[in-house]
Amino acid sequence: MSKEKVIMTKGYYEKCKHCGKDYYYESTGNIWPGGKDRETATCPYCKADGPSEFISGFIYTYKLDENGKPIR
Repeated sequence: MSKEKVIMTKGYYEKCKHCGKDYYYESTGNIWPGGKDRETATCPYCKADGPSEFISGFIYTYKLDENGKPIR
């Protein structure tokens, strides 16, 4: 049996508290609480810090298109 690495992802829509624009961010890797590092979502428009989580993974942020879908 092969051991495959599974990457889990959780996504959230957020409104920046600094510039007021909506964006989308994803937590990837070991997304469950209790990770060893604090990762912070950064607004893709103004670069202000957004929500943060203790996870063993990464956070990626995306601007939204005119239909409200993440631009990857």
